[in-house]
Amino acid sequence: MRNSNEKNKKWVKISILDQDDEIQILISDSGKKIPDDVAEKMMEPFFTTKMIGKGAGLGLSFAKGIMEKQSGRLEYLSHEPNTTFALCFPKIL
Repeated sequence: MRNSNEKNKKWVKISILDQDDEIQILISDSGKKIPDDVAEKMMEPFFTTKMIGKGAGLGLSFAKGIMEKQSGRLEYLSHEPNTTFALCFPKIL
């Protein structure tokens, strides 16, 4: 059983996976999963959950565009228990 202090600890974990045709960098944090309705739209330009004037909603869409220009992908891994994104880079053989 975890004590209450452990539940409140914030953390970030970075993992690198060597797959057959790509390298994946997984970034996870202690945050809860992103709700499905938000996850559906969060990489669209100008989508934000913040109040007007508090965020433009461009960060994830820019990051996704940069990855795609490099023949890679930015993915949200909804099956993970915590907030987890994957940067997927193709291997150059």
